[in-house]
Amino acid sequence: AYGCVFFVAVGFAGAQLTSWIMFPYTVDAGELLTGARQSGSCSATMTFARKSSSALVIFLFSLVLEFTGYNADLSVQPQSAQNGIKYVMAFTCMIFMIFGWLVARKYVLTRENNAKVEKYLSISREGKLSQLSKEELSELERMPIDKGGLYKKFTELELNSFIAKFKLSKSDIDESAEAKNEVKET
Repeated sequence: AYGCVFFVAVGFAGAQLTSWIMFPYTVDAGELLTGARQSGSCSATMTFARKSSSALVIFLFSLVLEFTGYNADLSVQPQSAQNGIKYVMAFTCMIFMIFGWLVARKYVLTRENNAKVEKYLSISREGKLSQLSKEELSELERMPIDKGGLYKKFTELELNSFIAKFKLSKSDIDESAEAKNEVKET
């Protein structure tokens, strides 16, 4: 029994640490992708997700206890409540750990990728991305930062909303961006 508890503890420790191991890379990759360092937003999103999921799990577990006949006034719980607790603890943890593993597999975090992000982030901070060779640009485009194009979809959605709100045309925004770049160069 103690051996089983040890392995479960090691598994949970890994699950808890993984998100914090990924955090700095995510912030760096986000800065490379967007040009803005948004550590606070990333931290807030992660904290909100953890708190929300904890609240949801506690609520769902209380429903399971209610449906299986748990009674806080009893010193010994009925067999149905004991089985409900066992099954929830065994199977839901396993199911969510497998789901988390499947999702995390798509997040490619290697020393090589981290070194590339740091390299291109440094170049970006120096304002020298335009001086990259064709090979470096190709490598940058192939990096596993935003494979699903989520940022591009979000920014297009945001841009369309901005255009609609202020009744602008896309050419107005392009001209404004060009003027801003000219000011930066001088």
